[in-house]
Amino acid sequence: MKARLFLNPGWDGWCFLHEVPQRGEKASIRRAHTHDEFELNIGVSGRGRYLVDGRSVAVGAGTLLLLSPEQAHLLVEESPDFSMWVAVIRAEAVLSVKPDHRSGIQPSPDDAAFLSTLCRQLAATQQTEQFNAGIRFLFMRSEELAKRSGQDAATVMHPAVIRATRFMKQPEYTPGVDEISRNAGMSRSQLSRVFKKQTGMTLVRYRQSIQLERFLFLYGAGAKRNLMEAALEAGFGSYIQFYRIFQHRFGCGPREYFGENRSLPA
Repeated sequence: MKARLFLNPGWDGWCFLHEVPQRGEKASIRRAHTHDEFELNIGVSGRGRYLVDGRSVAVGAGTLLLLSPEQAHLLVEESPDFSMWVAVIRAEAVLSVKPDHRSGIQPSPDDAAFLSTLCRQLAATQQTEQFNAGIRFLFMRSEELAKRSGQDAATVMHPAVIRATRFMKQPEYTPGVDEISRNAGMSRSQLSRVFKKQTGMTLVRYRQSIQLERFLFLYGAGAKRNLMEAALEAGFGSYIQFYRIFQHRFGCGPREYFGENRSLPA
């Protein structure tokens, strides 16, 4: 499906921060699509997954994904805290850009932070000439980083981080941080530092996001679990712990969050 993007006259593109819809917000219907413009995605937080020409591409904090007009793409998976910058530019504005087709790449933390800062400035500007100059530089700089990188994003992650994330996603239960560290082959403090540097999230917060995903699946699976049963089955040590983490992530308690969508047990 070819989508038509609406760009303001005189503007070479647009840039915005994509975030997971919150309670009460309507999610858009998504289909695999192409468009005439070049597209750029930069992961900010959480985890997402794209299908690009039938290939699965993971997007995490700092991941850079360049898409050319002919590449069909679809965002198929998002963690509750997933966010990313999305920028598009008219093809005629950057004729020299030829996006790397390997998949997402993982620039250095400094380069990723620079691109994110530039996107934030572009999203805020109301000056056409300033925006056009900035978005052209954004795409040219991103192409340089893609050419410089010799590996895909998934292959440059530290092996311990990969082992840790895979271990946390096992379906049987959510392991504790000490157990995760042992499985990854690092001390807790070492793994925490490397994990935060490469994913942008602390190890504890990432584990909590896995637990919340599991809770949301269990509670919404129609098995007649109440909040406490689903929370404990998801790996939380107590309902109090679950409530605190849920409220911090979503800005309200679980009863308030689900109140409009599902009747809750007393």
